[in-house]
Amino acid sequence: MNEEKASRERRPFETWLFETLRLGPIGGAAAILFVIYGLYLVMAALWGPSLIDPGTAYRLSVPAWAALILSLIFSVALSTMYYARRAPIDEREALREALSADPDAYAAVRRDATEASRAERVAFWAGVLPGLAMAYPTLDYGSIPWREMIEPGRLWFTIAIPASIGLLFRAIIGSLLSDRLLNRVVRSGYRHDPLAPERSFVFGRIALRGALTWFLIAGVIVLFFVRGAGGLGALFTVSISVLGALSALLFPLAAVRRQIRAAKEAELDKLHAAMRDARRGALDGDAGEAQRLGGLAAYEQTVRTSPDWPVSAPVTTRFFLYILIPIVPWFGSAMAERIVMEMAR
Repeated sequence: MNEEKASRERRPFETWLFETLRLGPIGGAAAILFVIYGLYLVMAALWGPSLIDPGTAYRLSVPAWAALILSLIFSVALSTMYYARRAPIDEREALREALSADPDAYAAVRRDATEASRAERVAFWAGVLPGLAMAYPTLDYGSIPWREMIEPGRLWFTIAIPASIGLLFRAIIGSLLSDRLLNRVVRSGYRHDPLAPERSFVFGRIALRGALTWFLIAGVIVLFFVRGAGGLGALFTVSISVLGALSALLFPLAAVRRQIRAAKEAELDKLHAAMRDARRGALDGDAGEAQRLGGLAAYEQTVRTSPDWPVSAPVTTRFFLYILIPIVPWFGSAMAERIVMEMAR
């Protein structure tokens, strides 16, 4: 019981939050968005700045739009990070089977999924510092009187900008640590069977969840540019998010691919030795050896054509659909703005 309690105390923040809310990733994301953006709306409505800009298609002022995007970043990032951390637990049976060569491998992956590391906590606070440096010029603190510095709407951004950068830093370190761990347990626990390549597909499903986190964050940040609220910082963050998505998918799968290729080469070496023996017998007129040679040739073709990458067709399809995530908000918002403007005429 004490060990279970200690494990709960070491839970990552997003795990604690979503397990407390009990609304699932989508419901929890909606609740977080409602609370965070609702807090900004209340602050802005009571003390400013203005929420409405009648001259724009969306009727939202630039600060209100930026606050909405920051709130979306929090809700989407936390929900997808939780969803990605759930992958080893949701896939526990398939993962145990895939890592059966090392009894401790699955326990290490599960521990990584359920406990926050010290490096992740340090990464968050390390990201807060440059976030504060970014907030200072963004909010014009150098040219306003101190009374305006403590205006509630401005204080909301003073907290939200550093926290969002800290969350990004934490996600980067968490992703790198998880990828490194998966590489290690794959080397020790996974033994590829060319006749059962589907055992490796669990690694593709887990990696895809990590990539989804980054693609969604990039898609949300793209919305900054719709109202001109973005800048070099937002562009940099989008680039980091897309690179993070590709890294989260390809880096851990590369280790599995190396195991698959090594297993296929070893199997083909054995096959070729057996085929040479069978060929000698077949050339001497042994019908049994000739039949055996035909079976070995068919098996060789099966091994050669088995996939090198641990991804199934559905995972490949979803990945290419995920690539569209950062693009869709741009075109979707442009179409929505055009529709709104036409309706307002």
